[in-house]
Amino acid sequence: IKNFQTLDGLKTVHCLVIQTYEDDLEIDSRVQTFSSQEGNIEEGLRILQLADAIVGHNIINFDIPALRPSRV
Repeated sequence: IKNFQTLDGLKTVHCLVIQTYEDDLEIDSRVQTFSSQEGNIEEGLRILQLADAIVGHNIINFDIPALRPSRV
């Protein structure tokens, strides 16, 4: 997603990297990778939908709109 300056022309999400934490102390974390090549992007999107919080750079104005069902 970061290669695009706008959402115009964005048609495919090729990969997602998600780091989850089991507690507030960030001791138990797990990094998961999802890709269109592996065919598991939908699984990554389900994890994001169930998350209590999502943290990222420019996610409100770019990443979240890019991951809306009409674009994925």
